[in-house]
Parts: sequence; C-alpha cells; structure tokens
Amino acid sequence: MTLVLFGATGDLARSKLWPALHDLAASDRLPEDVAVLGVSRSASTEELRELAAEHGPAGARRESTDRWERLLAATEVVNGAADDPALYERLEAALDGREGDRLTYLSVAPPLFAEIAGRLGGIGLGREAGSASRLVIEKPFGEDLASAHELRAALHEHFDEEQLLRIDHYLGKEAAQNLLVLRFVNGIFEPLWDRRSVESIQADLATASAQLEELAEEFGVSRERVRQIEVRAFEKVQKAVKNKVSAMETPPAQAEALAAH
Repeated sequence: MTLVLFGATGDLARSKLWPALHDLAASDRLPEDVAVLGVSRSASTEELRELAAEHGPAGARRESTDRWERLLAATEVVNGAADDPALYERLEAALDGREGDRLTYLSVAPPLFAEIAGRLGGIGLGREAGSASRLVIEKPFGEDLASAHELRAALHEHFDEEQLLRIDHYLGKEAAQNLLVLRFVNGIFEPLWDRRSVESIQADLATASAQLEELAEEFGVSRERVRQIEVRAFEKVQKAVKNKVSAMETPPAQAEALAAH
C-alpha cells in the first residue's frame, strides 16, 4: 500500500500524522509493504525523512522500533504545488509500478480539496480505481451546510462515497460534555450505553501535561507542582466519569415512563 500524503511537511503532519504513523509502526499495525509518498513544494526525500525522524518519535507514545526505521526508508517525496497540474504527472509516474492500494490523505487548506480530488481522478485514483484508492479529508468539511453540500457534490464527481473518509477531531467534543442527554435521547445509544456494554472509558491528559510543563518552564513553577496539578485534574475527571457512568442506568422516573408505554 502507498500512503500519498499531501501537506507532508505541514504543522498537522508534524504534530499528528508522523507521530501516529510512528506509533502504528511501533505496534506492528502497519502493513509490511506500506510506503509513503509525501507531497511537498520543495523538500527533498532526505529532508522529509529527517523531518519525520524528528517529529514522529517526538509526539509519539511508544518507543521507536526497526519497523519505524523501515517506514522512513520507504518514504519519498514528490515535489510540486497542489494546484499545479505538473505535480500530478509526477505523482502518477511515482506511483507507476507500485503494488497495492493507494490511500491519499489531504492535510491541506480546505479550498484545495475539490481541485485535488479532481486531479487525482484524472490520473486514475478516482472512481475507476474502486476500493483500491481511498481519499481522506481533514477538517473542516465546509464552513456551513451549503458549502458542505457543495464540497460533497464536487468530491462525488470523481469518487464514490465508499472511497471517502472524513476526519474531524472535534465532532465529539460537545457530545462528550453532555453524555447523559446524548445517551437518553438517542435511540441507538440508549440500549447500548450501560454497564453491560461499555468495556472501558479512557481519559488522556498527554496534551495538557505538555502544555503545563511548558508553562512551568516559562514561569518557574516546579515540576512537582505540575505533577500535583495533573493528579488533581485526573482525579476530577475520574470522579466525573464515575458519576456519569453511575447515572447511565435509566433513572427511576424515566424507567416508570418507559414501562407505562
């Protein structure tokens, strides 16, 4: 499989994508034959490998392994701007002869989504490739309902819905803050979200911890104090989760109402 990564040297790739690939490699969850083609305006293959080698482990949760080193060795660059037709000629040539599926990840400015999709369709990575080619679109997916419909229509000119994957890191934020309402008013979740079906709930403070440590260094707060803040924050999260889970059993008043029907 070949991962075609648009925006391979950008902020999202540095902070999220390369660390994610690093951890997938470290946990042996990547196909052995996977390779990366990073799209960059000017970076060389060696420069991209150095960037990935720096930012992958830096933002990762696992230790590096030989599998990560092999992935770096299988990483190459295709140069060009996303709105330059010549880029797609070079991309087609770089993909020629490579076996396996193609997964294209768009870590670029949203106005480029539709144009890139059309260009990919022009080199055989669209609908005609079927399940052998998929397109991943990073948030935001439109600015409002009208622009989201417009983008959806533009993508469907070249890709089937089954080939499209959309990622938004914040879709669950409000839902997570209002679990009880989400659970009891949703006919899908209501019968499933109980102590018999929920295996585990995890709270991750990794990002918050890093920010706290940066503040500690800037303002001279001791690291021990930072650890105390982290522990207290986690205890509050744990208590809140425990209370929500306990409340996930149907309240008596609602149980009576349901029984009456």
